[in-house]
Amino acid sequence: MNNSNPLIARILSQEAFKRYQTLAQYRPKKVAKVDALLLNAYSRGLIANELSDQDFVRLLENIEEEKQNLEVKTIRRRKDDLDLEE
Repeated sequence: MNNSNPLIARILSQEAFKRYQTLAQYRPKKVAKVDALLLNAYSRGLIANELSDQDFVRLLENIEEEKQNLEVKTIRRRKDDLDLEE
């Protein structure tokens, strides 16, 4: 499964790219986010050197934290609550 963007292989160190490929097999949606983030940062000049595996792990952790912070909580009203409004 090596259908990734060749630029990603240049941005990541060998260890990080191995982790990326493993992630691509099991979490393709997450890899799509990572691709967009890395390519955007690279095109804006924010990535000067290749990312180490440790940097890549931190990036993945940050993405996961953002996901947890964006979860929407639904508060459902009970029938009893509706009666009180009248």
